[in-house]
Amino acid sequence: MRYPILLLGLLATAGCTKTEMRAPPAPVAPFPGDLLTGRIAVYPLNNMSVDSTLGWNEALADRAQVRGRVDSMLVAVLNDRFSQVLWVTPAALRLAAAQAPGRLTEPDRMPTLLLQTHALTTIADPLASQMRELTAVAAGGRFALVPANLWFARDRQGRGTANLVVALADIRLRAVGWSATLSGAGDTPWEALDAALRKLTAMERR
Repeated sequence: MRYPILLLGLLATAGCTKTEMRAPPAPVAPFPGDLLTGRIAVYPLNNMSVDSTLGWNEALADRAQVRGRVDSMLVAVLNDRFSQVLWVTPAALRLAAAQAPGRLTEPDRMPTLLLQTHALTTIADPLASQMRELTAVAAGGRFALVPANLWFARDRQGRGTANLVVALADIRLRAVGWSATLSGAGDTPWEALDAALRKLTAMERR
């Protein structure tokens, strides 16, 4: 894969080596999508919350269905913009785990909220081992893209916003190589989410 090992260092935010449970700020470096090739696993969204004052509770009532739609939207954006990569979908990860019961952890059961952190943060066990084993079987590569957390809230203008934390993990080095919080506003949760996902390609390398 044409992806320098030193990229982790280049994408790091200064002095950020300790795991922090708060969303990362806008990244110092853009999403390195154009540098990626081969097979890369896309993990499912496992964590989501909604501000009840938005009035979106009914639209987002079926959390499993909502998370599945978020996964599909993310994969669609990745396939459209970074077609040189074979993005291995959450469904493929689930299938790989189901074919090795007791040996591989189901991706929906992994504590991926721990990846809501900054670049160069070490990924601790058991998550590091779980991701390394599943990614190796399902994708065969060293990188995984993880939507670590999604929350719907209000911005200062009172509009609804979707805030999606995305992390690019190097499962061999057990570290987060890149991360960012993508935010978008809209009149519906899906409009807001679409605006947020567009930030992933808006911040790419030129």
